[in-house]
Amino acid sequence: MVGKSKTPTKAEKARMDTLKNHCPCICCMLATMKVSFPEIHHITDCGRRKGHDFTLSLCPYHHRGAMEWQGAHHRNKQQLIGEFGPSLAHGKRTFAEMFGGEMFLLSLQNDILEAYEDSEWQYYNVPEGVRVDIQHKWKSSV
Repeated sequence: MVGKSKTPTKAEKARMDTLKNHCPCICCMLATMKVSFPEIHHITDCGRRKGHDFTLSLCPYHHRGAMEWQGAHHRNKQQLIGEFGPSLAHGKRTFAEMFGGEMFLLSLQNDILEAYEDSEWQYYNVPEGVRVDIQHKWKSSV
């Protein structure tokens, strides 16, 4: 059962702040190259959060299936799935078939964070070279 977790360390808080303020939704970036403002998703194992270092940036749609998300614009669920891929809320298996497993996405997310540490960017403006590299890794393995 997912519940409260330990208070994040200073480094973990910095990671989550960077994800929330500088990294767009990783699924939107992979599938559409669009920028979507993220929430923090904690990866779980057997219903328990793995920790604050096991976090992804996912928009409200890819995270919770939120239909009020900025990209929804009067689309129904099937239209959203067709355009943006499935939401994690639609089921982990369907989500993983499209985007890869959460641990694979974590490796891509960590690559993005490493690139950010090397050369910080403003807000969600991930450099084109980083985007292309991440998309290439995704397409090569999924």
